[in-house]
Amino acid sequence: MRNVFGVLFFIGAGFLVYMVGLFAFINVPEAGNGKWVMLSLSCIPLVIFHLLGLALFRGSNWQTVTGITLLSGIGMTLLVVVSMFAMRLSPELMAMENAYALEMMSDYVAGGMISTLLLILSGLLIFQGRTAKKKQQQLLSNNG
Repeated sequence: MRNVFGVLFFIGAGFLVYMVGLFAFINVPEAGNGKWVMLSLSCIPLVIFHLLGLALFRGSNWQTVTGITLLSGIGMTLLVVVSMFAMRLSPELMAMENAYALEMMSDYVAGGMISTLLLILSGLLIFQGRTAKKKQQQLLSNNG
């Protein structure tokens, strides 16, 4: 039962990674540095959910699980951003009155930087977790 709650917290953390990544693509010029403050503050519940998941989940090492959580969250973000970008290319959708929501998703520099950073970090964590697991298995097989 404990693992179930741990996985649920990881799913929540992945959703929060998705929300942080999506918020990075939103262009709010009147906010100034407020956007970065909001991004930083929205990482607090993300870290809390992930730490609760790590505390409850009895599985692989923390690096692999953290990398998978980051990768799944940012992957969902990139899927939504590509979809929004494709919708912006449609003249029929841009002619609608409610196209303002599509125009808000235009800060590709900040969103791209955050997404690239999270993709690299998740890849490194997954790689590190897998190599640590292989080393541990080799030590166990050599001692056994």
